[in-house]
Amino acid sequence: MAPARDDARIRAFFHQTRTHLEQGGKLVDVRSPQEYSGERTHMPDYPQEGTLRGGHIPTARSIPWARAANPDGSFKSADELRVIYEKENGLSPTTT
Repeated sequence: MAPARDDARIRAFFHQTRTHLEQGGKLVDVRSPQEYSGERTHMPDYPQEGTLRGGHIPTARSIPWARAANPDGSFKSADELRVIYEKENGLSPTTT
């Protein structure tokens, strides 16, 4: 049997997300461009079911996970990530 896990400290739930947005907070959507647009409701090669509707939360920035990762799955360097998040998308370490 798999051990129990508690993701509460790293997961945002609906009410937390809504409060964050109401306070002017930013969101980054790391899914594929097709998931962000609503064309797909899940990753490729997975059943396209189990969701009420596709697309993204209004105002969320689309920065797909693949942009932040190297081909081997490791993160890109801090300098490369700064270019993606700060220069290309206008986010900063103090952006909430």
